[in-house]
Amino acid sequence: MSYTFGNAVLDLAREITEVVESTATGDGAVGKTSLVDGSMPINTPADDWYNQGTIWFKSCTNTELNGKSAIITDFTNSSGTFVFAAAAAQTLTGDTYAVVTDEWPRFILRQAVNKALMDIGDTDDQNTATTTVTDQRYYSLPTDVYNVKLVEMARNLSEPYDYMELNHWREVNGQIQFRAGYQPDSTGYILRLTYNVPLAEITSDSTALPTLINHEWLKWASAVHAYRWRLKRSGDDKGTVKELLNEALAQTQRAERRRRAELRQTPQTLEHGVWDIQSGIDIQDSSPGHVRFRS
Repeated sequence: MSYTFGNAVLDLAREITEVVESTATGDGAVGKTSLVDGSMPINTPADDWYNQGTIWFKSCTNTELNGKSAIITDFTNSSGTFVFAAAAAQTLTGDTYAVVTDEWPRFILRQAVNKALMDIGDTDDQNTATTTVTDQRYYSLPTDVYNVKLVEMARNLSEPYDYMELNHWREVNGQIQFRAGYQPDSTGYILRLTYNVPLAEITSDSTALPTLINHEWLKWASAVHAYRWRLKRSGDDKGTVKELLNEALAQTQRAERRRRAELRQTPQTLEHGVWDIQSGIDIQDSSPGHVRFRS
């Protein structure tokens, strides 16, 4: 299962504030606007306690809710009812969820994760949707995959795949093209493509994050940005916030040292260039590492 933006925001919240996680004891409104939990795991807070806070839907019978979040517009103490804008589906008894108060607004949590992602800049991701065909030289790239830096082929048809690097290929007009004589000679083996991803601001909980981003590093790097926001708003507790900020900075540095290989971008060798070939010109008409531009 992919690690999503919503997962990252919830992990950040768990680190920097109290997150209440529980299970619905009744069905929510048919209009998809509420969740009911009559036995919250802490002393039931007062009416409106969670207003403008955030609720995450973790594991739900209606799976289209999973991983989504919403801003709470009303909370009723007597019934343990959370009200929010219409969700993707109705919440049901047994659905698990997580909530935080408006001490940390959802837009601030999201900003913090986005800023941490921007700290990385363009990063690497991997795609394994392509499989080999015997002696096929040209492979169309999957949607949204481009600027490929590394092509690997599985040695085995099932896990462990034991990938090996392939050389003598180029990316040309949305394809991976192998030089004659260097194309895979078997069918059904996974091609793992490592490619560079330009990161943009994320707003959808369901957006999958690049697989090579380490989750522990991202959590602490996001916490740094969250505490910086809190520091600007702090009064008497400014010293405490500074301590928390310094701890988050230290944890970020530790995570980066331990996980540096996962944060690093894969270098592109001269054998692996991005090409744009004029009509009628064969891929072997130019030497590796050079770029042709369409006239």
